[in-house]
Amino acid sequence: PLLIRTGALYHDIGKMKNSIYFIENQNEEYNPHDQLEFEKSAGIIIG
Repeated sequence: PLLIRTGALYHDIGKMKNSIYFIENQNEEYNPHDQLEFEKSAGIIIG
C-alpha cells in the first residue's frame, strides 16, 4: 500500500525536466521527436 501510493505520487517526477517530449504533454500538431535522430529521441525518454 505505501509503495503503491508513493509510486502513484512520484511516477512522473522524471518527466519534469523535458515534459514536452512525453506524449501526454504534447498537442496533436507538434511532436519534438520528429526533429530528432532516433538515438537522441530514445535517449531523452530513457534518461
